[in-house]
Amino acid sequence: MKINKIFFEIDPVKTVRISLHQKYKSTYFKQCAKCVMDNSINNLRFDKNGICEYCNKYEIIIDEKKIYNKKSNIQNQINNLKKSKKKYDAILGVSGGVDSSFLTLKCKEWGLNILLVHFDNGWNSNESIRNIKAIQEFTKYDLYTHVVDWEEFKKLQLSFLKANLVNFESPSDHGIFSLLYNVANEKKISNILTGINFETETFVELEEDEKTFAFGYSYGDLYHLKSVYKKFYKDPLTTFPQLSYFKKAYFQKIKKIKMINILDYTNYKKSSAIEYLENLTNWKRYPSKHFESIITRFHQSFILPVKFGLDKRTLHLSNLIWSKQISRSEALIELKKDICDESLLVQDYYFFLKKLNLYESDFRKICLTDEKFFFQYPNSHKFFKILKKIKKIFNG
Repeated sequence: MKINKIFFEIDPVKTVRISLHQKYKSTYFKQCAKCVMDNSINNLRFDKNGICEYCNKYEIIIDEKKIYNKKSNIQNQINNLKKSKKKYDAILGVSGGVDSSFLTLKCKEWGLNILLVHFDNGWNSNESIRNIKAIQEFTKYDLYTHVVDWEEFKKLQLSFLKANLVNFESPSDHGIFSLLYNVANEKKISNILTGINFETETFVELEEDEKTFAFGYSYGDLYHLKSVYKKFYKDPLTTFPQLSYFKKAYFQKIKKIKMINILDYTNYKKSSAIEYLENLTNWKRYPSKHFESIITRFHQSFILPVKFGLDKRTLHLSNLIWSKQISRSEALIELKKDICDESLLVQDYYFFLKKLNLYESDFRKICLTDEKFFFQYPNSHKFFKILKKIKKIFNG
């Protein structure tokens, strides 16, 4: 539920501060008593104790993970990866962020030979470039970089911005995972490792509802992505990495390509991972999760709070609360801080306009336009729901 009116000032810093102030000081604002998720999330329900359904479902998901003896399981995973007997045991997508960088160093420690893959969407920060270089030089792993055709990718990003959808980052996310599968297939590598992990990146699925996708609908829906793009542009997508449901199924079932979230088999702690990286390499930390990407940083620091009334820090911090890495009081202190450094926010704001060739007046108009939901554009959601039910039946 959006609980604040859209506010847009000439000063981007003031715009964000007023937007967040309206959100957190609204008489309609309600926050979970256990984590820091709040009712700006569509249809979020709370129990009689004021605890949100994310918290109540998190424990169930932990039980379903069935990863009890982590030390034993990680060794099994390593042994299985080494059985490939190929030039590369696996490929690993890297962004310069904590999770993928830490995993890269651990792979070196485990004696694995990895092909690093980077999706350059044109928004790399200096920190991202520096960190990727630091881990690549330390591990001596080969690095494969795919640089997008900027004019094509720019149109794809603009289409999601003009569509007034919260999942503005879908093109980047889809491109990253499509690239990993495509490179794995091309290089005949059977294993894809990711830095995705249950400790810091869990998003609990609520009951199926068309407005449940709080921070955006699935980036895996290629039909939806193309439909949004075609709404605003007629040129075909020719260079952008794409992965349909059926192509992914082909890679997984026929080519036997597996994606493994291997950090789930370790006792992963974000603070320890940062220390590990900084002690061994020239890798440097950055202020918030995924801030190694300029566009992700601007999306989370400006677009989400101003246009959609969302503060994604609540999700990131709640994840750390659920995994007992920080306390709720520590999370609340973080939320009182500025969402982004003032000078950096201003810099990103004007860089964003320049890079996308947007007039400030046009961007203002977009921000003041009401939100739309994914179901207002063609999508495969119902198809995915049917497949999910069928899979559940066969898996018991």
